[in-house]
Amino acid sequence: MEDPSTKTLKKLQGVRKELIYLRRSIYPLRESINTILKSESPLLKPDAEHFFMDVYDHTIQVIESLETNRDLQSGTMDLYVNTARYRMNGIVKVLTIMSTIFIPLTFIAGVYGISFQHMPELGYNWAYPAVWILMIVIIMLILFKKKRWLCASKVINNFLKSLITLLIRISRRSKEPLKFALPLIQLVINLLYPYVH
Repeated sequence: MEDPSTKTLKKLQGVRKELIYLRRSIYPLRESINTILKSESPLLKPDAEHFFMDVYDHTIQVIESLETNRDLQSGTMDLYVNTARYRMNGIVKVLTIMSTIFIPLTFIAGVYGISFQHMPELGYNWAYPAVWILMIVIIMLILFKKKRWLCASKVINNFLKSLITLLIRISRRSKEPLKFALPLIQLVINLLYPYVH
């Protein structure tokens, strides 16, 4: 079961079909032998009656064995399905991590792949990296909030405080502080405000 394959599944299904076939064959046999034993026919001699009792006991044992094998087959099938699901979950987990990393990067590459003559954040020293970090963090926070992977109100409030502090520090170092910081602060508050409440 370490490496579940379709071959294993086909074998398990084949065993299940055989068990069902045997069960359908033996159950009527038990009923027939039981009917013969209960009939008080003069054709049934005492020696034959003893023989039929043995056959009836053997049929009961075979039926019990079939039921045990059926339970074992069912458990093995469940184990196979769970192993296959576990393996699939591992694959999906890796793909999700890769998507979480590359989707925001693809978005940013798409935005900056457009040929603009002038981009507002390029005129300031720290503006370009700040916009990149801001876009990545905002996208990740919104994604994580929608997936309910984090408690949004505390995290986003702390993030807003840190971001506003960072933007104020950056704006103090730039030549035109208010032109750069205030629009970004307003943008962040407008984007994240619905997620805080």
